[in-house]
Amino acid sequence: MKTVNVIDPRELVGAIFNDYSSEIESFSKYYSSELLEFCEIVSTCHKKHNLFSSIPSPSERALHVSAHIQVVINYIYTSMQLLMIEHVIPSGNMYRQSIEALSMAILLAHPGKIVFEVKKKTKEIDFFDSYKNEKAVARPHTALRHVQNNSVVLKVKADSIEKLKNSKDFLNNLSHPSKLSLALSQSGGNESKWFLGGGIRDLNSNIFKKEIDSRINYINILPSLFEELYRRVETN
Repeated sequence: MKTVNVIDPRELVGAIFNDYSSEIESFSKYYSSELLEFCEIVSTCHKKHNLFSSIPSPSERALHVSAHIQVVINYIYTSMQLLMIEHVIPSGNMYRQSIEALSMAILLAHPGKIVFEVKKKTKEIDFFDSYKNEKAVARPHTALRHVQNNSVVLKVKADSIEKLKNSKDFLNNLSHPSKLSLALSQSGGNESKWFLGGGIRDLNSNIFKKEIDSRINYINILPSLFEELYRRVETN
């Protein structure tokens, strides 16, 4: 990842038009097989998403679930693109938003009510209705918590939710000015030199490999889940 002298306007202009050829070449050198595996699963995800197009007269619920699934795929794919050019911070943001969109799709596909706590009191809501009416309780950043608290009625495996929660908790560190996001942006003490978007100094490192593997492990759970969500809204 190249550093940019942020007090030199010419370098800033050059960074905007960067073709990232060196980053892409380095990524391909170390992770071509992982990238192929990732894209094969993305292709399968799109095939499962196409099932929603086969519904003769899709309900409003089905249309919204389908839209969120499309976002899930789009965002995790974009996350890998950004990771490939070493824009680690925005890559983490897109990964987190993909998890939130997935949580929303699970909740929207449920035709019944879910429970949530407010001021130490348990309440019931129709999540789809709350979503349509833009209620605060149905906002994406709280969706995973609702899925976690309603895993039984939503028929989502506890270990899957735990994996999503752990990923989202870690990714939250990249979504705010945290020690991690600051460390990924700095070039090592020179205030005029920065890694725009964050960066990893050594692509052939355990840190970078873990980032790639995390995205592959996440996307691996999606095809079967998309098919299950399709079945839930096919006739509802």
